[in-house]
Amino acid sequence: MPGPMARAGFSHLLYPGLNQAYLLAFNEYPSEYDRFLNIDSSSKSKEEDLIIAGFGLLQKKTEGTQPYYDVMKMSDKREYVHDTYALGYEVTEELMEDELYNKIPQASKCLATAVKQTTDIFGSTVLNNSFNSAYAGVDGAALCSVNHPQMVAGGMVANKPAVDVDFDPIALQAALLTWETWTNDRGLPVLMKPKYVVSGPAQRDIITRTLGSTQLPGSTDNDINSLRDWNLEKSILHYLVDDDAWWIMSRPADHFLKWFWRIRPTFRAFDDPQTGNARYYVRLRASWGFTHWWGIYGSSGG
Repeated sequence: MPGPMARAGFSHLLYPGLNQAYLLAFNEYPSEYDRFLNIDSSSKSKEEDLIIAGFGLLQKKTEGTQPYYDVMKMSDKREYVHDTYALGYEVTEELMEDELYNKIPQASKCLATAVKQTTDIFGSTVLNNSFNSAYAGVDGAALCSVNHPQMVAGGMVANKPAVDVDFDPIALQAALLTWETWTNDRGLPVLMKPKYVVSGPAQRDIITRTLGSTQLPGSTDNDINSLRDWNLEKSILHYLVDDDAWWIMSRPADHFLKWFWRIRPTFRAFDDPQTGNARYYVRLRASWGFTHWWGIYGSSGG
């Protein structure tokens, strides 16, 4: 662990003559994790989710007989265990006294930047791991899989292409057709509207053209761009690790991607009574992940 920040490491801040000293703590972009995750609070050490398959269709009842009594079925539990994360820095009493440019007291801004980047990076792991079966939901499959089992109907449902493809209008059309033909655990239609096309900065241009053009992009026949009927919105995230990966998402209220705050970021400052050093740190407790795949379609790219 590094020791306290002392005068020897910041000698340029101890003497006059600098034109400017810049503190690199940027927060111009708003946070991203809360744009695509459901944000909730927790008062327990962990939270548990499960999915309950509802009832099937009504059955014909003949006169004088009992109605058919159906049974709901529950999935396995998905646990969200809240881990603790913290970061701090320590400054010697002498450095605080002798620094001339007031940058050391402003270093807490860097802690705020660290919190923002940490939460965005952690939150983005839900999508970055969405094709990895080691990170499974309640049905035992990855978030985006061709083999999501139906608890009651017994079939399999896919929310990714059999062969991953790059984003383009044709790939989006195929994805939306798959989306619209999803069936639930009873084999009945899942009537859920998509809302966002999500990817990284490398896909910004083609997503913008695909969603915004009145004619179908890439077509020489002046075809109408029927994709506009879906009223999809572009969402560009900056902490995705695969430039080619892309997803379609419903509104957060309609899907099961989650972030739990057990303790929101708490900033503290105190002096060490023996050394006189000033200590600053931030601490949080949180968990994140997904419970079920509904409302998400993804491709890792071609």
